[in-house]
Amino acid sequence: MRDNGMLFCIVTDRNGFLPVHNRRVSQPQRPDDPVWNNANCRNLRIFDDRTGITAARSTRPATVQVYRREVGGQIVMVREVDAPIRVGGRHWGACRTAYRL
Repeated sequence: MRDNGMLFCIVTDRNGFLPVHNRRVSQPQRPDDPVWNNANCRNLRIFDDRTGITAARSTRPATVQVYRREVGGQIVMVREVDAPIRVGGRHWGACRTAYRL
């Protein structure tokens, strides 16, 4: 089942490291093509922008963020709902889920 409103559901550690993503955006990087890499190579990256770090480091039961993001060459409004992940009682990172508004 595919939901066109859902943009992503990912898990990052508390530093914003994203170890794995879906196959479509986990392509091998192309040398000297940062635009293509940004759109198509989103695994094994650190998302340490304001939105990413807020999600990764929050220990609140839920964090909701609204922001603009480029999706398929267009700017769209996004609502992201994040929840902390705890491993062995310690804060490990977050589950981040984003939807197109």
